Order: sequence, then structure tokens, then C-alpha cells
Amino acid sequence: MVPARVPGVRPMFVMGKSSGVDWIALASPSQPFPPYWAIEAKAVEGTSLGSSNIAPHQITALNETVEAGQGGLLMVKFVTEDGWGEEYAVPWKYAPWRKNGNGLGLHQEDVIRWRVTGVDSLKEAMSWRI
Repeated sequence: MVPARVPGVRPMFVMGKSSGVDWIALASPSQPFPPYWAIEAKAVEGTSLGSSNIAPHQITALNETVEAGQGGLLMVKFVTEDGWGEEYAVPWKYAPWRKNGNGLGLHQEDVIRWRVTGVDSLKEAMSWRI
């Protein structure tokens, strides 16, 4: 997203190029968190998401967003055997990756603080300072 300046129109954002993530969200500038958010969503069976499940272009998009001082969220659903599961909104900058087999993994027990239980929990994840 890039700012668009149109005479007589309030400043707004328009797509500058294709995004490398699932969603782009724009928050109100009056909020205490960054106005631009890159959001990637993943679902995995079990309690660990391997970093190999995230495509290189998605990682690049999230990294560039955070490096620009904006927000990056990794939405993760850990699916249980019965098909249900729990969702988490993990701030990309603070994702607690750790050794997992031959690579890195994000473990459900390490992201409990970012469990999505409603709008307030998502707002809390977005208010983590960049």
C-alpha cells in the first residue's frame, strides 16, 4: 500500500503492487497501533507450525512491513484431531520461533498470550509495539 494524494479528498492508501500476504488491513490513524498491517494466516494439524509452511515471499512481505515500522501479524490455527482448534494472532516481530526438527517451529504453548478469544484479544495483539 502506498499513500495516494488526491486534491480535495482525505489521504488514503492504494495498492502499490501485489501483496505477499493474505490480507492488508488499515487501522485508523487515531489508534495506538500502526495504521498498516500485513496479515498472513496458516492452519496446521497439531501443536507446531514449521517455518517451512510459510513461503519465502510471505516471510519477505512480513519482514519488510515490520522493518518499515508497521504491523505484521501471523494468524495461526492449531487444528485438533476432531477438526476444531484454537486461533492465535502472533505479532510477527515477536514470534517465538525455536528449533523444531531440521528447522524452526512456532509452538502452541509458546503463543498462548496471543490466543484469539474475541475482538479485544486481536486488539491486544495489534497493540504490541513494533
